[in-house]
Amino acid sequence: MPSRPPLSFEKLQSFLRTFSRGKADHPQTLFGFYAGTMVSHSAICKMLLINPAELNLNALPNARHCRGFGVLERLGYPEASQLGQLHQAYHYALGKVANHGVGAMNTQEWKDMEAAFKEFMATVQLAWHEDQRDSMHVHLTRKESREASRLFKKP
Repeated sequence: MPSRPPLSFEKLQSFLRTFSRGKADHPQTLFGFYAGTMVSHSAICKMLLINPAELNLNALPNARHCRGFGVLERLGYPEASQLGQLHQAYHYALGKVANHGVGAMNTQEWKDMEAAFKEFMATVQLAWHEDQRDSMHVHLTRKESREASRLFKKP
């Protein structure tokens, strides 16, 4: 017996006409960034193995071309931060892998890229845990927290 869709086509159209994602930029936390980056990494790796020509191989080595670059900046981790630098190192490693085409998985560059990704994600997790610990005390944004620290710093 065929299953019924949860909404009729007309109800779906009605829902989509009124649906609003909200005005906030997403993701709003490092946890959301982590989740999105895991999904993105998986998709990029699959494309590198299946059909690397579908990726912009010239942009891949530069983190500034990645949506995550802007997200990290917005969350308070600029390019010069440890996360920003690890993000760039990951993209640089992706670019080196992309040079191998469909046989990339069996190269040292692939292992190096996976190591760069693992270090980047571990650092994102650590920063998220630190943010969680800090937010238990005062509910400020990262930027507000830095500004408050400067204001109340003991001479």
